[in-house]
Amino acid sequence: MAIGAIGAHATPTWGPARSKSVANRVEGLWTSDWTVEDVPNDRGGMQHLHGVITLAQLEAAGISERRLERMPEYERVARGHYAMPGARRDFWFDAALALSVAGEDSRLTGGSALHVAQVLKAPQTGRIQVVVPEGKGSRKRAGFDVRRSSHLPDAIESRFGVRTVPVPYALTDHARDVADAGVAYALSQAMGLRRATLEDVRAVVDERGQFPGSARMRRVLDDFDGVESHSKRERRLRRALVKLGVPIADGVYDILDERGQTVAQADIALVAALLDVEVDGPHHLDPLQQARDRVRDRGLAALDWHVVRYMYWEIDEDVDRVAREVADLYHRRLARAAA
Repeated sequence: MAIGAIGAHATPTWGPARSKSVANRVEGLWTSDWTVEDVPNDRGGMQHLHGVITLAQLEAAGISERRLERMPEYERVARGHYAMPGARRDFWFDAALALSVAGEDSRLTGGSALHVAQVLKAPQTGRIQVVVPEGKGSRKRAGFDVRRSSHLPDAIESRFGVRTVPVPYALTDHARDVADAGVAYALSQAMGLRRATLEDVRAVVDERGQFPGSARMRRVLDDFDGVESHSKRERRLRRALVKLGVPIADGVYDILDERGQTVAQADIALVAALLDVEVDGPHHLDPLQQARDRVRDRGLAALDWHVVRYMYWEIDEDVDRVAREVADLYHRRLARAAA
């Protein structure tokens, strides 16, 4: 669906669905608080998306470029593109403008597409990310980035008239813009919403081969898949704690209730202080897993155990800092128990 070419009776979309509310009349053209995709006026229909309208659409409605010079309420926002009177300058406006400028083959990608798909509550970069087929578009545009891809999927998703790539593809493009933690969070959210699976994302990565962010994406996927990478981080933290003189139990420790039944297994147990240190892999970002973790931790609290959790990337970034924090907590709990 091309920008601005939307049916006359579609839902208004200057943002998430709102009711049509005619607010004012400008030069004989009715406008509203939200996008009215076919605005009736004395000269025929005038179409726009999220408040963005092209010069061609204005001319079709009888407003020439010369006349626009005397109509400051129509602000020029890019070559051949104007903001409708009262348009909200929000993400949806910027997205519609970026897609219109980039051309009908364009679609949102990366964090922008993930925001449209409701995987991310807010875009994680300040610019709109757009992708076009290889050989089209420009990489440098004011306010947004246009990327080219020779492996652009045929499938196009759309929400509120804004075109996006499918979520698995968007995740692979997101890896060029954020650190491992950001990629892992977005992937876990997409999986929790059933918008993508590890297999879906791996298939896109394999098809794309080498691309900006591909090494990071593969690393995060390996973290989701692999128990070994989790064990390595546990061993690093164990060694750092031993250097600080903190006594720890060997291997995974079974925490028992008053009946002698195992209620949980601690990654790293500091038994003297009833302290359970968990090194959480990326699957712990899944909302369902987080709910299970809360139930587990409340059960251990009832047995006077204290649980402290560190995400795996915290071990990667500064294992010595984590070890010092754990050692400090260990000594404080011992001191309170002795008081």
